[in-house]
Amino acid sequence: MKNSRVRLIILGLLILVLVIILATFGYIYLENMVWLDALWLTVVSITTVGYGDIVPRTGGGRLFTLFLLFAGIGLYTHVITNIVIAIIEGQFKQIMEHRKMEKEISKLKDHVLICGGGHVGAEVARRLQTEKIPFLVIERDETRASELRSKGFLVLQGNATEDEVLMKARASECRAIIVALPDDAENLLVTLSVRQLNPEARVITRANDPGNESKLKQVGADGVVALSTIGGRRMALTALKPARVAFVDSFVHSNGDLEIEEISLPAASSLVGQSIGQLRLRSEIGISILAIKRADRVLVNLSGEEKLHAGDELIVFGPEEGMKKMEELI
Repeated sequence: MKNSRVRLIILGLLILVLVIILATFGYIYLENMVWLDALWLTVVSITTVGYGDIVPRTGGGRLFTLFLLFAGIGLYTHVITNIVIAIIEGQFKQIMEHRKMEKEISKLKDHVLICGGGHVGAEVARRLQTEKIPFLVIERDETRASELRSKGFLVLQGNATEDEVLMKARASECRAIIVALPDDAENLLVTLSVRQLNPEARVITRANDPGNESKLKQVGADGVVALSTIGGRRMALTALKPARVAFVDSFVHSNGDLEIEEISLPAASSLVGQSIGQLRLRSEIGISILAIKRADRVLVNLSGEEKLHAGDELIVFGPEEGMKKMEELI
């Protein structure tokens, strides 16, 4: 619809310009006018201004003007009308989209807030969208914000370093906040702000300079991801141990075939007190417990005698269908 309207406007303008050029030459020929007077008479005739300072003198010129009035005024009105409609439609669409966005944001709760919609933030958003986890991206650049919206992401245009924007994004209602701005000083400021707004949320912050990791943790980051460090390690492993990297990629980047999940074990779960061997998870639902995070310890190389405790964080591996059954069991 929008493209059709634009094509009509462009076509109308081209025809209108052509009519003005032809009419100008017509007056030069019929009325023996200089080109500026001919152009002036053409324009005031089509726009119905009609100052009367320059008028056709000959019969042919007057007949030509009558034809121009009928053809030119209609064409001019058509072009102006379409331009006005396009402007009104655009403004109305923007207003409706803004209201829709505000309504969606007002309903957000227990969501993930992504501060920064660059390459890193967009990749995080894509992953959350795949996992069907509610999220909101804060992006200051208008063009970039529009690009992210075109991908189906919920985006709030604004500066994440401003408390007003963070409150509008319902940072106090988030389950997790990912700070992925390209500047470490801004990441530090946002981390400090979101920690004050939401002391319970898990805050993961990007560090462009590995030397800033400790500073980011001091102001409240639960986890700091140094992209250069991770990227370097990944490149080295890919060069030295490609099979290992390929194995990890097979489920990290899978589309639901194999997954690694972190599942909390509540105190009311029937699994509490049972041993891993008793559960027979691998044979029954195809799920393996890779590790257990218990308090400040991470237990690996688990035996079948290991019993599950309330509050355990289970790191499990298996197919998507098995994950659903595991959640039902818990």
